[in-house]
Formats: sequence, C-alpha cells, structure tokens
Amino acid sequence: TGLQDRNETLFYRLLLDRIQLEPQECLVVDDSAGNVEASRKMGFAAIHFTSAEALEKELKRLEVL
Repeated sequence: TGLQDRNETLFYRLLLDRIQLEPQECLVVDDSAGNVEASRKMGFAAIHFTSAEALEKELKRLEVL
C-alpha cells in the first residue's frame, strides 16, 4: 500500500542518516520479496533470502565473503 511504501522509505532514509552512508554503500538481505524490491528502488543492493546456502553463494558472487 502507499502508506506502507512511505513508511519503508522513511525507515531507509532514517537508517541512512543514522549510519551516514549512501544506499549504494549498503546491502539489504530480507526474506520478503517486496522489501527487497523496495530497497532496490531506493538504490540499495539487495538479496532475497531463501536459504543460508543461497545467501552464502550470493555473498560470494558479490565478493562480500
């Protein structure tokens, strides 16, 4: 919904202000496809968590691990 989208955007903006980083400097991992899509729209790299094994593989692909 529109209200939920605004709340998510506000949350991400507050988080970025607090940690003093830009979205491009962050990685979001979430088990909700909707949250992953919302974070990508804001400029974050994002991974849809489905399993520990898949997450490990994706983090290695991104050279985070």
